[in-house]
Amino acid sequence: MAVINMVMEQLTNGTNIRSADMGKLDSLKASIQSYGVMQPICARKEGDGYKVICGHRRFEAAKLANLETVPVIVTETKDGVETILTQLTENCQRKNLMPSEFAKAVLTVLDNKDITQAQVSTAISKSEALVSKYAKVGDFLSKNPDKKAEVDSLGLEAIYKKYCKNRNSRSLNRWEKDIVVKNIKNPNQLSEAIAKVEEALKELRDLQNTLTATAEQTSTVAEPQESLVAKA
Repeated sequence: MAVINMVMEQLTNGTNIRSADMGKLDSLKASIQSYGVMQPICARKEGDGYKVICGHRRFEAAKLANLETVPVIVTETKDGVETILTQLTENCQRKNLMPSEFAKAVLTVLDNKDITQAQVSTAISKSEALVSKYAKVGDFLSKNPDKKAEVDSLGLEAIYKKYCKNRNSRSLNRWEKDIVVKNIKNPNQLSEAIAKVEEALKELRDLQNTLTATAEQTSTVAEPQESLVAKA
């Protein structure tokens, strides 16, 4: 797509999947004053002007720097799902994107009822299993914002294993339900799926009972041996 220099007055900021808080723009403003906007802003035609869909912080910093024009790529992306997926793709390609930001962005996108896990998987070129992991970390962060620094330090995979992998005492999130039901086309398939889950749960309960009984027997046998050792 061609890059054009667009007059600032033609542009307005649109919604963003990232936090509405733009953060501190001083350093970005200084960079733009020295070198200009190095990466073009992405915008969509809307009415008599253009709506920014990617590059919101660059646009705001350019305004603070009193630029008259900025480099813009005009896209045919439609409002709604296409815009959200475009923003997610652009955010994921940023070199300085922190793991916590990535996880929260994936969660925000998946919380949109019109977007499936498969669409997100395609947009960021990751498997659906990884998308689900990222969303779970994002969900964890939304409930534990104080863990942000730890997420950015350890990375998404480590945080998933540490905090999210064995969190069983909760209901399924919408994106997890997508995995369960996406291949179920009729009531018979649903009944078969329920039967398989119930069978698996029974096997797990039997295994738990066996392990518990074995542990109790081991404990009972070990007690006399400990007494003999003590006497010796």
